[in-house]
Order: sequence, then C-alpha cells, then structure tokens
Amino acid sequence: MGLRFLRRKASEKRWKTASQVKGITFSKDKYSGLVRIGGTSKGDVYVGRLRFSDGSVHRVAIKKFKEPILDVARAQVYQKVINDLVKAGVRLPKMAMTKLPSGEWVQVSQLFGSTRKGSKIVDKSFYIETREARKEAVVELTKIANAGYYPTRDSFERFKDISKGIIPFDLDNQVSLGKSSPAKLAEHLAWQIGNNLSTTPQEVRELMAIAIKSADFKLKRQLKKRLKNYKK
Repeated sequence: MGLRFLRRKASEKRWKTASQVKGITFSKDKYSGLVRIGGTSKGDVYVGRLRFSDGSVHRVAIKKFKEPILDVARAQVYQKVINDLVKAGVRLPKMAMTKLPSGEWVQVSQLFGSTRKGSKIVDKSFYIETREARKEAVVELTKIANAGYYPTRDSFERFKDISKGIIPFDLDNQVSLGKSSPAKLAEHLAWQIGNNLSTTPQEVRELMAIAIKSADFKLKRQLKKRLKNYKK
C-alpha cells in the first residue's frame, strides 16, 4: 500500500511511501509501557517510530485497532478511504496503513505531540469552540461528502490550542458506513450543521452557505434544496 505520507525534507516535494518502511516500533515510558496519546471506540493511538530504507527515523502516531486487522483486504478498505479523501482535498494528516511484523495492520499517521509533553490534540472533545473552527469543519465535512462518504462530526479532533482549529483524524465511520448517494450525504451534512456545529439559526444558514460553496455539483444541488426548506 503506497500512500505518500512522510516528507523527506522541508525543501523537497517527494514523499516517502509505506513500501519504504523497514521497521516500526512503539515508544515506551519509564515503566516500559506503551505511550498512549488518544483513541476511539475502534482503537487506541500510541507514540512510535518508523525506520525507512534510507536509515532515517520518524516519530509517528500508531493506531492499534481493538479488533485487530489481520486481513489485507480489510486494511485495503481503510487505505482506499484515506486515498479517496486525500484525492478529494480533505486536510488529513499524513497517514497510511502499515503491517507490523506480527502480521497485524495498524494506521500510522503524523504525530502531533511528544512522549514527554503528550498529544497536542484533545482526545475526543465533541464541542468546537470557535466560529472559525466550525467554518473549517464544515469545509472538511463537505469535502468528505464530495468523496462519497458520510460526513460525521466525530471524524475530527480539536487541537488543545484552539487557535489552531480542528483536523480530520478518525476515519472509522467512513470505513464502516461506506459510500452513499448525494441526497443522503446532503441530508446527513445538513443534520451535522444544524445539530452538532451551529449555535444559532443564523449560523446554520451561514454554515450551510459555506457547505454549498464547497460542494461538488450533485451535492450542491441537494444542499440547496435543504437550505430552501430550512428558510421556509
């Protein structure tokens, strides 16, 4: 599986690929335990390191699934979602599915934080505090819908520094729910905006307008119908 996910140098445009991974290890704390920095209902996220064929080492976040993924076909489903969302322009952190020596597949992604200071991301905070972050979330949710997947609020994590906003991080719902029609995706996106993101009726209309502007042709048409019904 070859999603490009780690930059060689800041000045280079080439990206390292999963095929160049030569080793993966989990970081340990002073008691020799794994360093957990977050998680979801589907898995826990730990600090680790990737070693590449050129000898370089990168610190990463490693998601171990609570129901271990041992089947390559299942891992490919996750990788396809990652690839589809990247193609749709979703601002995902750099990530890819990678196989452990044990045969178990894990999701490796860009690390936001450190072993000593912990994660820079809030572990599953549902509320998005700032108006700008909510606008940002709508744009990313719309891109997810453009790719054909259900746009769910809990796909996002919030940075502890609220000025840095949010980042799409958890793809479990997109994998489990799969793809759907523009009508159903627009209905779901409108529900997310009205129930999980907006704080006032005015903000509902504002965020719906942002979604319409960010949507592709088919999704845009469906969102306009829902905005029209909301105004009645």
